[in-house]
Amino acid sequence: MPFRARGLCKGLVFAVIPAVLSACGGHEQSQMPATPRSPSGPTTATLKIVIPKGSAALAAHRAPHYISPATQSMTVLVTQHSGGATVLDETVGLTPTSSGCTSTLTSTNCTLQFTIGPGTYDMTLATYDGYDATHGTATGTELSSGQTIGFTVVAGQANAISVTLSGIPAAIGVWTNARGVRGGQTSGFTQYGTLAQTFNVFALDADQNIIIGPGAPTFTIAASSGSGFTITNPTTASPNAFSLLGSGTSGQTESFTATAAYSDDTCSGGGAVCTTSFSVTSLVQTLFVSNTTGNSITVYPGPYGTPSATVTNGVNAPLGIATDSSGDLFVAENSTAYVAIYAPPYTGSPSHAGPNGDYTTNSVLIGPDNRLFADGGIYAITVVPPYTQTPTTITDSGYAMKQMSLDASGNLFIPNQNNNTVQEFAPPYNAGPVTTISNGVVDPQQTLVDPSGNLFVLNDDAQVTELAPPYTGAATPIGAANYPTVLAMDADANLFIAYEGNNSVSVYAKPYTGEPIATASTGINNPVALAIDEAGNLFVANAGNNTVTEYAPPYTGSPVVTISSGVNGPANFGLALYPH
Repeated sequence: MPFRARGLCKGLVFAVIPAVLSACGGHEQSQMPATPRSPSGPTTATLKIVIPKGSAALAAHRAPHYISPATQSMTVLVTQHSGGATVLDETVGLTPTSSGCTSTLTSTNCTLQFTIGPGTYDMTLATYDGYDATHGTATGTELSSGQTIGFTVVAGQANAISVTLSGIPAAIGVWTNARGVRGGQTSGFTQYGTLAQTFNVFALDADQNIIIGPGAPTFTIAASSGSGFTITNPTTASPNAFSLLGSGTSGQTESFTATAAYSDDTCSGGGAVCTTSFSVTSLVQTLFVSNTTGNSITVYPGPYGTPSATVTNGVNAPLGIATDSSGDLFVAENSTAYVAIYAPPYTGSPSHAGPNGDYTTNSVLIGPDNRLFADGGIYAITVVPPYTQTPTTITDSGYAMKQMSLDASGNLFIPNQNNNTVQEFAPPYNAGPVTTISNGVVDPQQTLVDPSGNLFVLNDDAQVTELAPPYTGAATPIGAANYPTVLAMDADANLFIAYEGNNSVSVYAKPYTGEPIATASTGINNPVALAIDEAGNLFVANAGNNTVTEYAPPYTGSPVVTISSGVNGPANFGLALYPH
């Protein structure tokens, strides 16, 4: 539930869900906002709790229900999204005399402010009655529990969430903070990957507050048309959460109805809204694996067990691979010094794009507008579709070049192995380097740039280093000096480093200088390539045992899939995903 500092219905300062924005005449927003980049330090979030007071006059106008004065307190548990670490565990008093509470003629209003870093979180709430004399505790009998609200904290903005401890539903909203889901309730959701994803469903009152606590409804989710998903409905322990598991077939769409149920006649009253509809489309990315020993590319459309195709026509010692927005496959040919291009379904002969010179091609990169970047061993080129024209030579330095990368502005960073530098080239790439970087660069094998412009260099001296723009300062070592082999970065700017030294992949969050937030190791054996799909799943090519293993966030368990059919190294692998 992304929060934005903007005025919405009746002065609220947060965007709850697309249904709320539509009800207020606003516009739907994505459920996965870009991870905040700056500033990145702790910020303040506010929980606002409204407790309506009952009266005969209010009841006659179908105003929000009221709860018993016996409700005295609420526990607030905030954890990192998807079962992460606890960042807040507090008890909030809910009486007119409680700290942080004020009373009016119509309601008691309580607030809890807390300091929290930018990111995505889950807030779980439970309500209690008064003092428990038997056990001597400030909270007595639990009245409601398990009601979890997902939210995203954005640095430099007002982060607030409002709830009411009962109410007449004016809307039913469905949203999600799941990494593997895009879109919204009005436009429809797109669910990536082959694993189940969790959604939230809530009733909202006329002021757009989420209705929780005693008197909150229970929910059921039912299919209304289409097929392709398995529903896990809300439970007593998790009354606002349900999950959808796709069949693994890309492109299937199913429509659903979410229904709120009350123990009384709330839904039969005037103005009460107790149902809503939404749709979900599955999108399973195709995985490509290059095999240097077998001179082939294997194609896995999901769920990644058996390849649907094996590309061998014209494949000769393939190294780096990439795909463009049309699903065309680009293969860096190590022995023939050109890039081979295969169109779906990848069974025909390839077309070719430069460099087509005298030196081997190690890596290939697809940038904005499907622009192709490739290295010819000692020089690099770029060419735009349809790739038949003469490419632009970016540099011909005479030094061994390795895996290139682009930043958000299209600047290209090329590691030059033999002269221990990284050269930066600006679009349109027809002039010399704008920067030549040598600090912290020793036998560089790969570069990577995060959304803030920080440059990461994988050095063959067993260390990854980071340089901040303009790259003239000292380099900062990142991660362990344990023979890193490849780098990758996900959509949240988390850095993944594969280590040959201990057969693992470690995940580092900004600012990257601390300990890893997660480490995958089970099933990893000489990791040589990484890929991360739109659902956040990590794929690792293991040259040591001819497998590709897939790990779901938070990556600490066993692989959810191990692919061996069609994987034939062990010299090297490349991984690519489509669409991306």
